[in-house]
Amino acid sequence: QGCKSLVNLELLPLPPNDRAVGNEWPQWPRIMRVDYGHAEVMAVFGKDPREYSILTEEFLGDADGNVVGIRVVLVEWKQKANGQPGFEKIPGTEKIIPADLVILSMGFLGPDPNIVKGFSLDVDNRS
Repeated sequence: QGCKSLVNLELLPLPPNDRAVGNEWPQWPRIMRVDYGHAEVMAVFGKDPREYSILTEEFLGDADGNVVGIRVVLVEWKQKANGQPGFEKIPGTEKIIPADLVILSMGFLGPDPNIVKGFSLDVDNRS
């Protein structure tokens, strides 16, 4: 469509090429994939558009309310005390990515804890 650059930010770390321990069948394979959109960007710009383990902290705007950039920071994923994965910001890795357009595409990471509590729902360790 004529864009000058394209960046795809991903909070999660770069997935492995093959299934990791703990990701056996019948679970959905969490592996590195290249879909047609990634392949098209690679063909046009010469590199994979995805940046992994990166957290968006703030959308930056001008005086007229137009987006002009995104403030981001790299994160390191670690297992928390409760056994669930979590991340910590890596100090000194903050940067601003200039932007004219931001499109949000977010996956499902589990139910809202307030809804679970409010309806007394049962959840498992995947939630």
